[in-house]
Amino acid sequence: MKTFELPNGLRVVLEPMPYMRSVSMGIYVDCGSAYENKLNNGISHFVEHLLFKGTKKRTAEMISEEADELGGTLNAYTAEECICIYVKVLKNDVKRALDLLCDVATDPIFDEEAIENEKRVIIEEILSADDNPEDAAQEMLMSGMLPDHPIGMPVLGNVENVESFNKHKLESFYKAHFVPQSMVLSIAGCFDENEMLSLINNSSLACLSKKEMNNTVHAKAEFSSGTFISQRDIGQLQLVAGFPCVSRHDDALCAFVLLAGVLAGDGSSRLFRGLREQNGLVYNVDATVAEYRDMGVFLINTAFSAENANAVSKIVNDQIKDVIKNGVSPKELERAKRSVITALELETEGTMSQMSANGKAVLFGIDCNVENLRRKYMNVTNEDIISAARSAFLSGNAKAVALVGDCEGLEDFALIY
Repeated sequence: MKTFELPNGLRVVLEPMPYMRSVSMGIYVDCGSAYENKLNNGISHFVEHLLFKGTKKRTAEMISEEADELGGTLNAYTAEECICIYVKVLKNDVKRALDLLCDVATDPIFDEEAIENEKRVIIEEILSADDNPEDAAQEMLMSGMLPDHPIGMPVLGNVENVESFNKHKLESFYKAHFVPQSMVLSIAGCFDENEMLSLINNSSLACLSKKEMNNTVHAKAEFSSGTFISQRDIGQLQLVAGFPCVSRHDDALCAFVLLAGVLAGDGSSRLFRGLREQNGLVYNVDATVAEYRDMGVFLINTAFSAENANAVSKIVNDQIKDVIKNGVSPKELERAKRSVITALELETEGTMSQMSANGKAVLFGIDCNVENLRRKYMNVTNEDIISAARSAFLSGNAKAVALVGDCEGLEDFALIY
């Protein structure tokens, strides 16, 4: 991996993979719902949509047709702390693809007719997410657990905000955040390095002028406890539980990731065996760590019939209390380490995953070197796992549970007690 900075402050990271046939390129922007407030929540996602709705030299139809002609992938996504616009093509199409990628990222026109049309599209997206019990539970959990922090707000925003956005608001937000010092161009795959450097230096990204950066100051996260319910007539009860965790920059993060693996990372994990294999209470259960710049959230996600709520709660509670008291076995810890490290190794085999890892590493200022990460995970001890479990789950800490479905009688439901 090679990184350098252009005179305008744009950071570039190149990962030559000469044995591949493809090239993946992504532009990462220091933007997202964490940079919003309650009045403009959803504006980052709206801006992301409009990047593809026309530039000064390409109409929306030309953008989609050229992407289809390339035969690869041109897309984007918005998260809490970044927007990413990316493309993946065969190695012979790099020049054309980079020009297209840079054009949509640097020169959108914010056409008023397109804005009105996209309002309807995004409102449908919001309604679709709300119709999905898992998405609805996740959104309800985050907003309830972090009611006064932007991380608690939905990335998509809400219908009222979306309807209020106009050309001036959208364009002003774009200009404040899409500045070269806040952007990273990440490229991985089969390319000639000298040719790529020439293409980058002559791209519209390189022509962007330095501007004053938007220095958003994030408030300290204050976690709230509670049981948040949405009564719905659906077949199962969807549950998402959240607990305070460390940020992506904390050395203890590896222990939390391994704890998630031991609890519900795969088919041999404690909760998968206890809930599904031994008792047939759920189809699936997951534990993950959502890490952010200043904090993190440890998540447990599953779904079950409402009459099994207490049985599910007891199994989860017993397993977590056992980890807090006794830790995990050497075999469990070794298996979790191997699973995480293998996943990291496999990510290096794809141009898209490697491009993504490199781009996020530079944008967020984190280490993505697999050997360094391997050492960090291998150094995690049973005592580290116990410490992570105590930090997340002990009674004095915030605990939040979101339930979507037949919630009657579950107003005080707790996953850990």
